[in-house]
Amino acid sequence: MKKVKDSFWQNTWFWASFIFILAAAFRLTNLSLIEFKADEALAMLSAASFYQKPFIASNSGVSSIGILYPPLSYFIITILSLFSSSPVFVSFLIALINSALVVLFYLLLRKYYGKLVAIVASVWMASSPWSILFSRKIWNPDLVLILVLPILYFLLQILKKPNKKAYLWLFLCLALLTQLHFSGLYLLLIIGGIFFYYKVKPGYQQAGLGFALGIIPALPLFFYNINSQPFCRDCLAFGEYLKLPKQFQLANLIRPWQFATGLNFTDVLGQDYQLFLQQYPVVAYISGIFLLSFILALLGAYLLYKDKKQHWLLLIVGLVPVLYFILRLPAYMYYFVILSPFIYLFLALTFKNILQFNKSKLWQSFIIFIFITIQIANMLFAYSFFSFVKAKQVIAGDYGPTYVYTKKELEPQIAQYQSLPFYPQLRAYVYVFKNPQHLHQKLGEYLAQKRLWEGAENEFAKALETNSSDVAARANLIQILAMRGKIEESQVQLEVLKAYDSTVAARLEQILLPKYQQ
Repeated sequence: MKKVKDSFWQNTWFWASFIFILAAAFRLTNLSLIEFKADEALAMLSAASFYQKPFIASNSGVSSIGILYPPLSYFIITILSLFSSSPVFVSFLIALINSALVVLFYLLLRKYYGKLVAIVASVWMASSPWSILFSRKIWNPDLVLILVLPILYFLLQILKKPNKKAYLWLFLCLALLTQLHFSGLYLLLIIGGIFFYYKVKPGYQQAGLGFALGIIPALPLFFYNINSQPFCRDCLAFGEYLKLPKQFQLANLIRPWQFATGLNFTDVLGQDYQLFLQQYPVVAYISGIFLLSFILALLGAYLLYKDKKQHWLLLIVGLVPVLYFILRLPAYMYYFVILSPFIYLFLALTFKNILQFNKSKLWQSFIIFIFITIQIANMLFAYSFFSFVKAKQVIAGDYGPTYVYTKKELEPQIAQYQSLPFYPQLRAYVYVFKNPQHLHQKLGEYLAQKRLWEGAENEFAKALETNSSDVAARANLIQILAMRGKIEESQVQLEVLKAYDSTVAARLEQILLPKYQQ
């Protein structure tokens, strides 16, 4: 019996398979329920536009502080869109990659920390509702783990036995990480501090080369800022951000331990959070279990402080939130995705130390029971959350409407354009401008750019049915009617426009209509 037990415990492939199945259970299911708002739609629009006419993106959207992200995430999304422009397909690939990365996390920790720590940390990563949420969307934070795990690997290599190649790869990954999300800058600073603390002599040449190679994908953004009008658009945006009033947010100090559980989903669900608790009362009970993460954080800090070899981990999970607090950054949960592997490693080491505190079977069974209880609570929360989202479809919080709901609302309105060769680009475009007040006007502008005048005319007419005071839609409609020789109709629309904007109407009457009347 003992041999069977030992064989089971030692079987790497069994645990790798188990962890993958556990990670994939929530990541690869219900993909039609993904969030799909402006950020996700813009990423898909960039990919669709590339395959329509190849170009190099200059950025990948606006960050929360107003400056643009380098285009790295759009490059990745474009590659993932090679075989299909479907957001569900791209989300599937992102979720599949992140599920595989949980297994890689297990294998990495098994090499450096042994079986127990590897299993505890990777199972925790697999089941955490926050890790699940940030591993299946078409968004920068959902790609972060691709680089954070190599950073952890090369950092452990250097701390164990410094070598030049590890420095090159570490700083290459750090340079790339800061392009996916600016929170990577804080990790870069702390890692520099770790080298100083342990008196590790950096391989400056290799580190510099790695960082230089890593910033190559950011060059399009650099040239964009050099050529922008006014000069350096991001410099001005950052200056404006610095002027904004900010507050110290103590929540930054507790976010890492909420990230390991289902706590703090109030912003995600917004006004629907109370309804969620009413429909799934089990969530209120398991929230008490989640509070154990704070006890583990305090206990772990004490236990790891006693082991100087693990001080690097304390510095990362402790100082990054402190930097966020000092710099008065908002306590957004997605700022902590970069910390997630370090958080789970911290908690796993804490569990190992507690487990070894007493060798009695009763004590060890009790500690294992606590761990399993927390993971079951995580999975119950994740199941309840996705069940609620599936039933409601439109969430009155940050989550917003699901992709499948938005698809049902939008795609019937563009079904007549499915035969067009650029339909994938058009479809992505309407998801960006899905607001009913602007949809048809923007679609009309898009079709006009493609010189599909009849379709553009129809869309501008629909825009006016939705909002008769839409000056831009009416002005565009007047121009298209005149171009198509429908002078009388354009004059009728011009008379209506005079009631809304006499200046625009006068300009059209003076310049446009005489041109086509001739």
